[in-house]
Amino acid sequence: MAAQLLLTEEEKAEYKAKFDKFDENGDGTIPTRMLKFAMTAMGHDLTEAELENYVAKGNETTTYSELLTMIEVKVKLAGVYKIYSEAFLAVDKDGSNRLCADELRQAMFTVDPSMTEEDINAMIEKFDFNEDGKLNLLEFMQLIIHYTR
Repeated sequence: MAAQLLLTEEEKAEYKAKFDKFDENGDGTIPTRMLKFAMTAMGHDLTEAELENYVAKGNETTTYSELLTMIEVKVKLAGVYKIYSEAFLAVDKDGSNRLCADELRQAMFTVDPSMTEEDINAMIEKFDFNEDGKLNLLEFMQLIIHYTR
């Protein structure tokens, strides 16, 4: 149901037509062994890890509805990634693809003026997984996700 809210009728019709080409016996399902090919044909990548996870759950076939849900997740993640990437680039004043404490401090003070130096430093320390004293995009995304839950 939720996937149908993100997709236009035209997109759903295109996906259904492509799905039907992979539905070998017309039973409304496609074999999981064809899932990666079907997703690629529909313009979405399915990683080996995602496929292995799906298979590990005992799924031997995939319905059209299940496929739409997978596509919805991909579309949502792409949208979230774009938003976070744009926010990161706006804060990355020196264009280094890493946020130093000063850049993060300036951004966080506009969001929450009550935030202290110690708060900012604690955030960097907690999410600086590669311990270079700065936050890269993935570390920044982890920080945002953590504080917006």
